[in-house]
Amino acid sequence: MKLMQWKPGQFSQRRITAPLSYGLLILILATDSLTPMGFAHGMLYAPVLLLAAFIARPRLLDIVFALSIVFVWLGLFLTLINSSQALTLNIYANRIFSSLILLVIYILSRVRLTHQKTFKLQQQQLHITASLAKLGHWQLDDNQQLVLSAEAAQILGLNQQPLPLQHFTKMLVEADGHHFLENIHTDKLPLDAEYRWRQNNDEIKWIRLVAYLNNQDQGEIHGVIQDIHTNRVVEAQVAEEERRFRYMADSMQLFAWTAQPDGNLDYVSKYTMDFLGANERFITENWLSYIHPDDQQPTMNRWAQSLKTGEPYLIEFRMRRHDGLYVWYLTRATPARDDQGNIFKWYGSGIDNSQSKLLQQHSERLSQQLQNTLTSITDAFFTLDKKMCFSY
Repeated sequence: MKLMQWKPGQFSQRRITAPLSYGLLILILATDSLTPMGFAHGMLYAPVLLLAAFIARPRLLDIVFALSIVFVWLGLFLTLINSSQALTLNIYANRIFSSLILLVIYILSRVRLTHQKTFKLQQQQLHITASLAKLGHWQLDDNQQLVLSAEAAQILGLNQQPLPLQHFTKMLVEADGHHFLENIHTDKLPLDAEYRWRQNNDEIKWIRLVAYLNNQDQGEIHGVIQDIHTNRVVEAQVAEEERRFRYMADSMQLFAWTAQPDGNLDYVSKYTMDFLGANERFITENWLSYIHPDDQQPTMNRWAQSLKTGEPYLIEFRMRRHDGLYVWYLTRATPARDDQGNIFKWYGSGIDNSQSKLLQQHSERLSQQLQNTLTSITDAFFTLDKKMCFSY
């Protein structure tokens, strides 16, 4: 992308301006002693200063201004050497007035150059932003023709300029073309909609069209066009993956759910809704209330840690079934990341491990009972392993 374009002959103008300016300054200085002392000879430096300002070179402008001020008073000194005329207040006033005029021209030129530099920088930033965001500008003229910017024409893959409005709408999918024509009238603006554009190879490309009424330009319709095809393709892929996930979760009777990067649930499977006895919206907004009160705080602490660090989520808790019975579930969730490593979705699932939990609790009770029994025996008691070594 070109950030700066040179106008024809601009480089050669810049090359000859400096020698020309210096030559004119020396010529004016040389002729200073040939003019009457009362003549405002210093004003002749003003056109040279304006020439330096016109070429938009701050360094050259600074040098020309400094030399002009020096030459104004140097010329007076050289004139005094070659003339027997006495200095008068009028002569000093002419030189001071010339110096002030040159100072004013220099300040105004400097301000102008600063504004030009700021404007060019803003234009460059605007072009860069438009390129990154894939933006282009268009305008609807009085002849119902679209005048496209170079960026807009590139987005649409067109070379024809200008483009008749009817031809433009025919390049859209039929329903989109009708919608654009119905809403492009001044009484229905502004317009901001997404349309499907038919490319030359008959492939569909998603674009975003913005139209508004430019009151500063006699009410003409202006607009912006944006290439959003890549975003729509990515969105469609993500939607398809989520659709497949939901289909699998519902068909396989899984306790499944998804959450946004901030931790808010946005989906639970049909099996989950049947198990808890509530609809999806209520569960996603009140899921913590279905967890046993003793397990709520540990569950929230572990979930908060995973959201903060991006670590996989794994925990056991008791979930209240629709009949009020609490069932142990082993729940795990993993984050899905984009190309930049940012989390855009959490995918979670749970399995009923109530039987494993019951066996574990039963084993712990038996172990505790055995320990209590052994502790209550007053006689000597010991156990030997197969190698006849004491094991207790």
